[in-house]
Amino acid sequence: MKNPLTRLIIRSYETARNGPVRRLHRAWCGSARWSHYHFGMHLTGNNTGFYFDLTTLLLKWVIQRRWDHARIKRGLEIGVGESANLAGYFSRFGRIHFDAVDLREREVETARKHVALNGVDVTVFQSDVFSNVPAAQYDLVFWNLPYRVPPEHYLPALFRGCRGYLAPRGELIIGYNASPLPRSSVLQHMSDVGGLQLLEANTWWWNPHDVLVIGHARRAGA
Repeated sequence: MKNPLTRLIIRSYETARNGPVRRLHRAWCGSARWSHYHFGMHLTGNNTGFYFDLTTLLLKWVIQRRWDHARIKRGLEIGVGESANLAGYFSRFGRIHFDAVDLREREVETARKHVALNGVDVTVFQSDVFSNVPAAQYDLVFWNLPYRVPPEHYLPALFRGCRGYLAPRGELIIGYNASPLPRSSVLQHMSDVGGLQLLEANTWWWNPHDVLVIGHARRAGA
């Protein structure tokens, strides 16, 4: 439970449209230089005006902290966006191949250009969650969730897909703003699908985001 001052700060940020915090956020996340500083990717521009957001950075911190070079040999980013920042960064960091998907063709084409520009080992293709992903076993799957979209539109497909695409010791790591998408809703959808369990929940006192680590449910005695 966040304290009252923190809740007030978060509420002010969530409701502000043109305040100084919002302007700072737009200047930071809309800067190709800051994006390169955080993720090492050279970018030529995009159609949204933003190269990353706070959730992208929180995902980077959690994934990097949990990275196991011996275990993680293949990864998948869902919702890669135009910048391909995380897939590009972790393909270099882990020296592994990443697949990356997005629903929208425009994002896919721009991400492919950025992948080629940076020479990273990432294959980008169009897919609605796992719908067009060839059969594979991934040691790491992550997604900066579209948390303002009703979760029933994507969470069931995500959790069902992970039961088949996630390697036995693989991890699904998801980041989202918990103001529009409460953790209880995420965990309820996971429970409804079954076969998965929460391994770690990360929160920060100064922002309303969650980053959850999820894996296959372990049988008793396993």
